[in-house]
Amino acid sequence: MNLQLQERQRVTDNLSQISQLSTRAPTIINQQQESLPFISYTTENVDRQQKQQEENEKKQKLMAEARKLMVPTQESQIKSQLRQLGQPVTYFGENAADRRQRLRTLLTEHLMQYGRLPQFFKQQNNHNMGNIENEYFLYEGVEQLRAARIEIAKLSLHNAALRVEKQRLRRLTVDALQEDQQVLEEMQKVNHFSIQMSQFGDSSGISRSTISPDQKYLATAGGSGECKLWDIETATLKSSFLGHLTKCHSIAFHPQSLLTLSPQSFANVATASADLSIRLWTLDLDQIQVENLGMLQKSIVLKGHEDRINKVIFHSDGKRLISMGFDKTWRLWDIETQTELMVQTGHSRAIYSGALHPDGSLLFTGDLGGFGMAWDLRIGKGILPFVGHVKGILASDFSTNGYHIATGGDDNFIRIWDIRRRNVIEKIPAHIKLVSDLKFQPIYSKFLISSSYDGNIKFWNSRDWSLHSVYEISDTKHTSVCITNDIKTLISTGLDRKFVIWQ
Repeated sequence: MNLQLQERQRVTDNLSQISQLSTRAPTIINQQQESLPFISYTTENVDRQQKQQEENEKKQKLMAEARKLMVPTQESQIKSQLRQLGQPVTYFGENAADRRQRLRTLLTEHLMQYGRLPQFFKQQNNHNMGNIENEYFLYEGVEQLRAARIEIAKLSLHNAALRVEKQRLRRLTVDALQEDQQVLEEMQKVNHFSIQMSQFGDSSGISRSTISPDQKYLATAGGSGECKLWDIETATLKSSFLGHLTKCHSIAFHPQSLLTLSPQSFANVATASADLSIRLWTLDLDQIQVENLGMLQKSIVLKGHEDRINKVIFHSDGKRLISMGFDKTWRLWDIETQTELMVQTGHSRAIYSGALHPDGSLLFTGDLGGFGMAWDLRIGKGILPFVGHVKGILASDFSTNGYHIATGGDDNFIRIWDIRRRNVIEKIPAHIKLVSDLKFQPIYSKFLISSSYDGNIKFWNSRDWSLHSVYEISDTKHTSVCITNDIKTLISTGLDRKFVIWQ
């Protein structure tokens, strides 16, 4: 009986609990409904964030597209597109580069505002791209150019074979530790340079200097337009090269000048000037000297450049001369006939620096836009671009190993390039002002010398490109530096009109 009462009581309790749950259900549902606005608010936030993200992605894509804009380089096309945008064709004092940059800015603003480029720009761009794909930049050359390339190819192949064989024999006979020791020994030779003498070399600043092949004389190119020959031992004037009308930017000796080349030959010395001319000079040192001028030399003139000429280089075969200038071209000349063999375009800015490969096969040119190019003289093609300097390339030099080239620029950096890897292998924050000149050690290239407008001349170890020694002349803007083959005499020039001899 008691068991039946207990069972009945349990059933009653269960029914009461179920009844209570049924009465609470609406309350729970109401609470869930009250929370729905919060859920809706959260969803709106997610939608807003997603929309913002999509807008940011779209903006980034537009900015990426703006960076890739192919703005025309021809003046007529730039002015035409400015006119179609309803903008002035030119502003007072605006040059071609500024005008092109203004067009780029306007196109970027149009793209960011409307999400697309103007229709006329798309049509012209597609038309130009079609032309580029079918356009070959070939120039008909003279017959002498073909003969010159064959001669350069034969000479460079011979030089390359000798260089590679010497390097192979050196690897077999000298191990890495011995190589490091030899580099250190060479570097020790440049530890104790001191100023022996200095001399005023020009009435204006000295632009460039170079040492003669017999290592006895220094040639300087001056801002006054005069070039001079100096005795290195005594710093006395030996000869003058008078003929240029304005500033001389470069001077170079023939590879056999004062050795086997006749003093009466007009190929002994080459100079380049802002008067748009190159002059080839005799170098007869058996004349009567003129007071304050030394011996005067004769010259012949080469003309062809349309703007000032920044650099002249004798080819290692001694038969040809290379020049480069502000007209954005470099040119190859035949010395014997005094004729222009070729004109090479390809740079968009003025060419300022150049260097010849030790084999004679390649030419490096660097422009004021920071772009460099290696050209194969045997086929006449640009084979390797050098992109990295953010400002103009002002100095360059090949190592005698044949695969390293150093470039220095207005960005104060020295960059070491390996043409085998087709890339830069070292970036050196070398100076606090522009790098004006670079020279590898003659013959062995165990070290690199740099000069700068910060007044410093620095020596860099070519094994690891570490700084080895520094020589300073305060308040001097060095324009060039050169060193004799025996590493006993260092010569620097500057805008202070002097050259300094260190020993």
